[in-house]
Amino acid sequence: MKFAPPGAAREFLSATVMSFCMNNLGVEVAVVKPLLETKLGFKNVDSNHLFLTVLFIHLCFFFGPFYNRKSHGALHNPAVYFLFFLIGDLKFGECLNGAFAAVGGTVLGTWLYKETMSLFPLPGFSGITPAVAAGGAMYGTVSEATVAFVNFAFAGVSGSLVGNSLKPYAGAFFYVITIVLEKCKYSCGFMNPAVVFASHAVGGDLRTKQAATHILIYSAGAVLGAAPAAGLKWMADGFGKGGGKKNNTGAKSNSSGAAKKSTGGKKTGSGTKKATPARTRSS
Repeated sequence: MKFAPPGAAREFLSATVMSFCMNNLGVEVAVVKPLLETKLGFKNVDSNHLFLTVLFIHLCFFFGPFYNRKSHGALHNPAVYFLFFLIGDLKFGECLNGAFAAVGGTVLGTWLYKETMSLFPLPGFSGITPAVAAGGAMYGTVSEATVAFVNFAFAGVSGSLVGNSLKPYAGAFFYVITIVLEKCKYSCGFMNPAVVFASHAVGGDLRTKQAATHILIYSAGAVLGAAPAAGLKWMADGFGKGGGKKNNTGAKSNSSGAAKKSTGGKKTGSGTKKATPARTRSS
């Protein structure tokens, strides 16, 4: 059964909502941590661990059945649209419409977050920090491609491993594991070029050479991760003959997600001291 795209308007609205919420992760951590320590008796709560926990909860919500129904299956990620095009679930026009809607919504959600922070300033939160690949062009691209590939591939087999009802939550957990392992050493594993583009567009340096370089790094990495994932599905389907067991390799990614910071990956949404862009999955 082919993927039924939600339409540009729904994709745009859903990407806006997810982008705003994922950029807001650092604020949530800043609010929740003192509550845990002063009201519930937890001692010395680790901010990085708390961030990853809050990230996991957000991904479970956005990938879960409730939000999936409300958003009509919005993907929030141009890389996932590209993947679905490669595996034949979307026509090229549908892929373009969805991808541009996802990018536009992510930019709007990031801008709304920035404006909210300017209206209600909090100590340690200073706007949007453009996402950059710490590993440079080569290692940053390889890192993004690896994170994208393993998450897309896991999405294709997770249903058979844990059952379809647990598949969204297994995908969210797997994504968190990958960014913990990556540790923001090379790229932070955003897996979503829309998040990176939005961080530069709203961060104010979109017209610079540095912005173009890093947007290209993250876009190339996502494409290079999606292509072999699509190839795996093609082989699983009997090399295009329909003879193999079909696994839906495509996973929604956010990422934004998606997405991420501290131990997991730097996010762009102004977070505690190091701001990190939100992601959508994937994860």
